[in-house]
Formats: sequence, C-alpha cells, structure tokens
Amino acid sequence: MTDWKTPDNRRLLERLLHELDARISSNPPDEIFAIESTNVAWPSIKDCLLETLDSGDETRCEAMIRQLAGSDTPFMLFAHQFGVLRNLVLKLALEGGAIGDAQRVMTMFEEMEEGFAAIYLRVFLNRLGTRNHLRLTHIRALNDKNILSYFESHLEWMASLVEAVRTRDLLQMPELDPTRCQFGS
Repeated sequence: MTDWKTPDNRRLLERLLHELDARISSNPPDEIFAIESTNVAWPSIKDCLLETLDSGDETRCEAMIRQLAGSDTPFMLFAHQFGVLRNLVLKLALEGGAIGDAQRVMTMFEEMEEGFAAIYLRVFLNRLGTRNHLRLTHIRALNDKNILSYFESHLEWMASLVEAVRTRDLLQMPELDPTRCQFGS
C-alpha cells in the first residue's frame, strides 16, 4: 500500500491540491452543489487535507470526520464528496500525462478513505455500544424477565458483536446465523 504520508507523496498531493485551488478560483467545476453540511462538501475536505499536508497534523480532518459521524451524516455522503475531490485531483494529474502520478493519487485516496472509514466505524461502534449498554441496564432492572428475555439476549448478542468488530477478533464473533441462535428455529 502506498503511504500517503511519505515526503514524495505529500509533495505530489499538495501540488495537485494547490493546482486545484488555483483552477477553482478562475473556473469552478460543475460538480459544486449545495449540501446541508458544509463540512462534508469536497472543498472543505480539500482545505482539511491541505492543512494536514502543510502542518503534518491530522487532528482537524479527524475531528471533522468524528463530527460528521457523530451528527449521523451518512458515510456514503462523505465518501461521494471525497470521490468528487479524488476525481478532480486525478483529472489534473492526467491532464499533465502523468499516469504514474495518477496511480499514486488513486492509491493515496483509497488509503485515506480507509482511514476515514475507520474513524466513522469507531464513532458508530462507540455510540452503538453505549446505547446497547443503556438498554441492557434498563432491561436488567425490570422485574418481568419472561417478556424481556428475548430483548436482553439480543442486546447481549449486540454487545458481543460490537466488541468483536471493535477488536477485529473473528474468534469473539457471535453466531451470525439467526437459525442457530438460542431462539432460532
């Protein structure tokens, strides 16, 4: 996998993003459209990446992704806008005939998207785990266990699933086939 943080790759990406900035100011692309969340729009993502490349500090981009995930912005909306940015940068690389640069850019954007997806997943798992824990706590506090045993078992299964995904441990993965669980047919 190409490391987007190597000096050569950083210079390439920084150069192309600055070229995109210059082109946008004189000739905005057709892909610009209004989105409710300005953080998810590709120009915001571009600015965040440029700041990261200039400073070497990924904090702002990570905070932006956590904020999007925390506000229930679908990852697919972010991924689409990230893809628009990638395509604009690729177009610049290809206009110069630099096929190798374009391939490196594609690989770097794939790597960055994986990292952003991991942040989204962490936020989602934390929220899911917290909600699940609260529901389980409330169910355990109730007296009528017969009615709620199905819900409690499901929430315990969900807690196991969250932990297995969080730790990426296949051995901890609970049974995924509903016909093989304790309530299956």
